[in-house]
Amino acid sequence: MTNPGPRFAGPSLSPAPFGRRLIALGNRSAKNNAGGPPPAAGESAVSPLQLRGITRPLSGMQRAMRAEMSRPRQVLPGSTYLVTRRTLRRHCLFRPDSEMRGLIVYLLTVSAQRSGILVHGFCAMSTHVHLVVTDTRGELPAFLEYFHRLLALTTKVLRKWQGAVLDHEQTSVVRLETSEAIFDKIGYVLANPVAAGLVRYARDWPGAKSHPNDLGGGAMTAARPDVYLDAARWPETAELALALPVGVEDHEADAWRAAVKESIAEHEARGRAEVERKGWKFLGAERAERVSPYDRATSYEAIRGRNPTFAVSGVTGAYAAAVRALREFRRAYAEARARWRAGFREVVFPAGTWWMVRRNGFAHEAGRAARAQEHRRSDSHLQGASDRPAAHARLSVARRPRQRDSRAHARASPAGRLEHHADILGGDDRALVLPLQEARARRHHAASALGHRPCA
Repeated sequence: MTNPGPRFAGPSLSPAPFGRRLIALGNRSAKNNAGGPPPAAGESAVSPLQLRGITRPLSGMQRAMRAEMSRPRQVLPGSTYLVTRRTLRRHCLFRPDSEMRGLIVYLLTVSAQRSGILVHGFCAMSTHVHLVVTDTRGELPAFLEYFHRLLALTTKVLRKWQGAVLDHEQTSVVRLETSEAIFDKIGYVLANPVAAGLVRYARDWPGAKSHPNDLGGGAMTAARPDVYLDAARWPETAELALALPVGVEDHEADAWRAAVKESIAEHEARGRAEVERKGWKFLGAERAERVSPYDRATSYEAIRGRNPTFAVSGVTGAYAAAVRALREFRRAYAEARARWRAGFREVVFPAGTWWMVRRNGFAHEAGRAARAQEHRRSDSHLQGASDRPAAHARLSVARRPRQRDSRAHARASPAGRLEHHADILGGDDRALVLPLQEARARRHHAASALGHRPCA
């Protein structure tokens, strides 16, 4: 008898747990493989396996795993995000005591400096951490991996905790598309203790947090924690500068700080009204510091709710533009990934692709554009040789006949012909031909070493 998976009770959980979805997908796969209904609009009727001549259908497990995979996230330099990460089962492991305050500020500082992250606001609650940051280099996933790893390991030692510290759900990352969305989310983050019924005013929260007056000039200093970190490898102190968002000028700093304070006041008022409506009483800062880190939050919270990708506010048409850009990125990513799974390795992914580019070495549109610009810069550098000193000009002119002779000699081999065609194509098309040229050159030399005549 097939196990239908775990049963869950309560209205807070999804009506279709993973086990039942798995069986449903497995039963549906047999129907679809036996000439079932055609695919829905926008869904490809040909799988990557069929493109390679393999008609083996996907199993129910493969379909379930594909359904459970997260959608690709576009990571572009200069983007601002609201990041949230929770503890396992909402344990109060980040209890706002003095040790945890210094630990979070120190780890956030060293992680942000390592990845070029600008911090605009943050607040560490007992069960989760909120950040509002700008990714200047397009390395947000690397920053989150490094920061969360250090945070989990140091918390395990500090709390003498066995097992995972952070929740297994994916980190919530919301891209903030407008300036209004940025200072609104900063106000939301700093007023979060009020909305949770912990303190009446955001300034009373004893946990690690930023202050709006420090935006664009202030800094926070934290000493190295006494747990886990080696004194020989880590600096004794770390200073975190709270930066203004990208594009905000110095003369606009006062207006920005005032807007953030106004946003905090609005969120505080909403939080106090909601606490009164529910009939709660504020816990207070002193009691919050004495909460056991092994206790769990008991307030109701919906599980597996909506996790937004972006947030807009205050700009007409910004939502529609963000939706179009997101759909275009996902469409281009799906097409590139389908070609890669079909066996094509000279695939170019859309700009902002992270995993396939950084971990698997694939090219992306922004990288191709940068390489093309570099090639054009090199060509203009050679053309301007007459304007350089005589020694450099003679060196460039002396190299050119040898380059032409070597290329003419190389065209006698199959790999040389490919390089010759790549030179004729030039630009971005050259990047698609050269990998094939390198592969055929390796095959040519390997066959020659064995005494065989390679095929062209």
